Amino acid sequence: MNITDKDERGVAASKSNIGNIYRNIGEFRKGLNNHHEALEIAQKHNDKLGTISILIQISKDYIQLNKLDSALIYAQKSLALARDTELKGEEKNAIEVMIKIHEQTGNYVQLVKHYKLLNTLKDSIYKIEKANVLSRAQVLHELEQQTKENEFLVKEQQINSQRIRMHYYLLVLAGVLIAITIGFAVFIVFATTKVKQANKTLIQKNKEIYSQNETILNKAKALDEKNDELESINQIKDKLISVIAHDLKNPFNSISGYSEVIISEFNSYSESELLSFLRIFHDSAIKGNMLLDNLLQWSRLQTKTLQFAPEEQSLYKLVVDELLFVQHIANEKGITIRTNIDKNLSVFADANMLKTVIRNLVSNSIKFTHNKGTVNISGRANSNTTLIEVCDSGVGIEQKVMDKLFSGQSGVTTPGVRGEEGTGLGLMICKDFIDMHKGKIWAESQLGKGTSIFVELPNKTE
Repeated sequence: MNITDKDERGVAASKSNIGNIYRNIGEFRKGLNNHHEALEIAQKHNDKLGTISILIQISKDYIQLNKLDSALIYAQKSLALARDTELKGEEKNAIEVMIKIHEQTGNYVQLVKHYKLLNTLKDSIYKIEKANVLSRAQVLHELEQQTKENEFLVKEQQINSQRIRMHYYLLVLAGVLIAITIGFAVFIVFATTKVKQANKTLIQKNKEIYSQNETILNKAKALDEKNDELESINQIKDKLISVIAHDLKNPFNSISGYSEVIISEFNSYSESELLSFLRIFHDSAIKGNMLLDNLLQWSRLQTKTLQFAPEEQSLYKLVVDELLFVQHIANEKGITIRTNIDKNLSVFADANMLKTVIRNLVSNSIKFTHNKGTVNISGRANSNTTLIEVCDSGVGIEQKVMDKLFSGQSGVTTPGVRGEEGTGLGLMICKDFIDMHKGKIWAESQLGKGTSIFVELPNKTE
């Protein structure tokens, strides 16, 4: 590469960085223009890695400009080029951008497809890291061999030193015997110089060995950290697969099964029977949507891509809006939902997160409340906090379940009064969201009498 090429690639990198800065401060159009200029330079010099990176940045610009079709085109280009050049890291970045686009467009088929691609790619990266573990073992073996060689050199040096001393003694004896003082003196100087040189070489060798040992130990430590990180990624992957395989399919199976029955015997059903089927479809769709929303929120939490933007807002309006999503489920069971919240009561929270918390808590209460029961939602302002309570007249919770209620551990969840299955993901998300607000969430329950779940959020501090 000549000097001009290096300079122009530097210009491309600078323009891309400037584009990122513009996007971060909300100047999305300026950011897009800089990224297009950077792309032209990178393509001119056949800079594959730079081109992939800039294509991803352009896709992110179009997302911010709400031009999702354009964003998808550039994301697809970056993915194709990353695959052609076998750059796994850039391929992963491109898939993550496409996931974000499909989330915003609501294309759940492509969303699930790309989540699977992302998991497959992570498995591939894991295999590469596993190969690195074998490489570390080889390095350690080489270190052991090097240590043995060094020990051999030390012993050989000791033997040489002994031989030198023996020669020295013989020469001294010969000098005394033949009385050649000058020859004796010359020999002493020569022998001493050799010993010093040998010792100096030995000291240098020891320093090199110590440095090599430090390097190998640092590499081994880095490999251990990578293994821990891969183990954490695998646990996240296993949880996602478990939810998708065992829970997300239930509402879809319900819709598929009932629709097949209707299609095969459509004319044999009355209008009221068809209406009851439609209610089942609607209920299954809502449950599937809620589960998918929880799954997406949880995955964003694990990948640290979830935005947190708390602000003052009406608690009453937020609760009433969320009840629209679950009211029909309560109506089917004849459950009465009551609210006792002052319309002027405000809460300092991230709107999307608190809506998710309210929706999950109310859905849980409905799930564990018998027909004709009640669910009460109340809120009140304390001196430094706002307290929200969701109380039901349901079956209650055993103490052994209470202790792990918000952990999301396998085996903690229990079926609802109608045998509804759950993942435990909703309550775990509630706990994580409230922790992000530096708030508290806890439950109080009596078997056979009902359960109250409390959420306490701190007020805005100046």
